Amino acid sequence: MKRTTMPEMLLFSKELGRRPYRYRLYFIPREQLGSAEPQLYRLAARSRRLFRSLLPGGVYMLTFKGLFLRDAELLEQAELTDEQYFPLVAERDRYFHAERAAGSSLPDKGEIADRYYNSASLRELLDYSPSWPHRIAVALVQAAAYALAILLPVALFLLGALFFIQRAHTDARTFFYLPVAITGLVPLSIWLMATLHTLLHTLLLNIDFFRYDLLRRYALREGGLKRSCSIAPATRWRILLRGLICLIVFCVCTLLVTLLL
Repeated sequence: MKRTTMPEMLLFSKELGRRPYRYRLYFIPREQLGSAEPQLYRLAARSRRLFRSLLPGGVYMLTFKGLFLRDAELLEQAELTDEQYFPLVAERDRYFHAERAAGSSLPDKGEIADRYYNSASLRELLDYSPSWPHRIAVALVQAAAYALAILLPVALFLLGALFFIQRAHTDARTFFYLPVAITGLVPLSIWLMATLHTLLHTLLLNIDFFRYDLLRRYALREGGLKRSCSIAPATRWRILLRGLICLIVFCVCTLLVTLLL
């Protein structure tokens, strides 16, 4: 396949996806900026270094082969206004992210502006580049927090299961009631795991040392979507409701086992 060169291509969005097209870049011919029906191009950078070097608002001369970008020469840096940028985001989601577009009224500029960073804010966030010791510290603390969110519920689940197994040594009927006990433990453990993950992630977002690393990572993964640093009221009620249901299931199963023994 021959290499193709395209001049005057404006990068307006970038995101991380799944391999082999992990480093995704969204371009529009500069002359189509402001057009009612712009033609969008999605290319995948060959390397992380190339992906990191390109920032939204840059006008580039592109060299690509198939869907993979080989090289990009910066011609100039343009400033995208909200009136230019948000319609491009709407078109991008309509063409390439149908599931994301279905969740909101993307043609409404006000809703898009509430959900996405504008071009200048996104470029500033993506340009954030902490030192390697800082990145390593963030990665270690985040790994420890998520490990805690997984291991603590698993440990509680194993302790509960071990209690019923030990009872089985003195009463053989416990083996028949063990599936009932497990039925009560599993939903509660899964809920606890998800809740701890949400709480710890929110805690890290509210600590200055971690905030911009996490916001930058989320914006890259979701194509510029904003991430709240607090738990929304609707999410809180959903967590409480699910927790209450899991607790009721656990209590009913525990009471059933207790009555049958």
